[in-house]
Amino acid sequence: MKRIVIAVILAAALAGCSSPAPLTLAQVATKAGCADTPTPGTGVGTKEAAKCTKDGHDLYLYTFADDSARDNWLKVAKNAGALGSFQQGTSWVIQTM
Repeated sequence: MKRIVIAVILAAALAGCSSPAPLTLAQVATKAGCADTPTPGTGVGTKEAAKCTKDGHDLYLYTFADDSARDNWLKVAKNAGALGSFQQGTSWVIQTM
């Protein structure tokens, strides 16, 4: 009985530590409020990349294999002088121009 209680407590603790699942490009587009459905493509260092519009502004959507790839891409983009603002989440970035 004691082992079952410990197993249940351990399972509950581990469940609370899990990271959210990465969003798909379509989910990022929905989160961004895109007026159109972006066509997925690829970009340097990204898993998928696309462009959409919201209120007449161009939004660039990017997904990544993991947060490390996202962080590296953001570092390189900003050091290269990328314009706009950046919103980020688990393995995704929205760049607003």
